[in-house]
Amino acid sequence: MLLHNGSLLEGAVERSPEGVAIQGEGSFLRLRGAEVAYVADSTVGAYEWKRGQAARDGLDATDHLELADWALQNRLLPQAARELLDARQLVPRSGRLDLLERRLDEALRPAAPPAPETKPVLVEGMAEHPGIASNHSVNNPARPILPEGALEQFTRRIQPVLLNSCATAGCHGVHPEPGFALDVAPLRGYGDARSTERNLHATLDLIDLNAVDKSPLLVAAAGPHAGVAPLAGPRRDEMLERLSFWVGAIVAYNRPPEQEAAADQAPPVAEKASVAAEPPVTAESEPDWEAIVAAEADKPTTIQRGVKLTPVRPRDEFDPAVFNTQHRRPQDDE
Repeated sequence: MLLHNGSLLEGAVERSPEGVAIQGEGSFLRLRGAEVAYVADSTVGAYEWKRGQAARDGLDATDHLELADWALQNRLLPQAARELLDARQLVPRSGRLDLLERRLDEALRPAAPPAPETKPVLVEGMAEHPGIASNHSVNNPARPILPEGALEQFTRRIQPVLLNSCATAGCHGVHPEPGFALDVAPLRGYGDARSTERNLHATLDLIDLNAVDKSPLLVAAAGPHAGVAPLAGPRRDEMLERLSFWVGAIVAYNRPPEQEAAADQAPPVAEKASVAAEPPVTAESEPDWEAIVAAEADKPTTIQRGVKLTPVRPRDEFDPAVFNTQHRRPQDDE
């Protein structure tokens, strides 16, 4: 039961001339009919009604943020992610939007295990979330594992982009092309953890660990496919960059240790070439004036407060130079 003040009550609802009564577990509450906005069969149903009421005059950024806040309060995380993505497209910079995204991150972060884990969160770790099955139930040993934070980023950033761009376009929605299908339940407001799991598995299968730039996921997102246009809109470049960064982090984490060691031990060829290209310095070489000027410029400047004054002495009237200057005549030089 949704109240006009935004509160949501769960229980058996009974209407009467005196008002509306709701019977919960160990509780009973009677309200006036004017306080009740809507009676739904589920929390998602209340969200859909609330969103439909707000959309009658068109949804702006404030409406999306209000809906996201309400969805977070009632643990509707896929719906909150959807509203935040819509709000981000309308207002790229918003303090309230950043705050709500951090709240969503906290809500998606799994509870700390009782014993410290040495390995990052794997796809198998998704079983910690309610309703998500283990990765062993899907027979695909080649699927990459997820580093810390990748699952949260997929739920909050990557999945909304794929659903709003691919599923709504029809290429990967109800009748997708073979090989990649998205569960559109989160887009319609009634998705759960299993929907997110299916979409994550389908997305991971399109990542090429040996050639990240040739991953079908990135190639399809950047260009037209399945007869429809690629990602479009004013935030296309940002969405592609976000998707590429997420894929790159997964590829880097799944790189074999010997490849990482070889990359670390590779000699810096470019640096050696640049050093060898410099001519040798000899005793007859011209001074490096640029280096000298730069060294002088780097010297600290000495600040002298005041100037040393020369004391004033009275002029000696019997000084020959002074006398000749004052009394010398032109004929004296002849």
